[in-house]
Amino acid sequence: MDTAVPNTHNLAKTITDKQNKYQELANEICGMWKQNTAQVIPLVIPSTAVIPKSLSQSLKRLNPHPNTYTQIQKSVILGTCSIVRNFFKLQIRPSSLLLLITYHRIGECFTAEAEK
Repeated sequence: MDTAVPNTHNLAKTITDKQNKYQELANEICGMWKQNTAQVIPLVIPSTAVIPKSLSQSLKRLNPHPNTYTQIQKSVILGTCSIVRNFFKLQIRPSSLLLLITYHRIGECFTAEAEK
């Protein structure tokens, strides 16, 4: 099993890379085990936990438990949160809480800071 958790913008590239990477292995398995076909089924989900159509199609081919989609999303979201938490290593002190509020407008980005 090879895992990948790409961002949404490079999802298609990651799926193609995984298929190409393991196609040679699938061909080798066909020869070793005297099989007619071996299929590479990529299971790639972006770090935002949005399930792409390709994942739904791949999972349908495997016929998983109906709860699998939810468990995959939960796992990816928790993993992404863990990565972000470790990156920032936040230590919030009640006496000095800094709030960052970012307002996005077309072509502009404003940041307001307030201390409590």
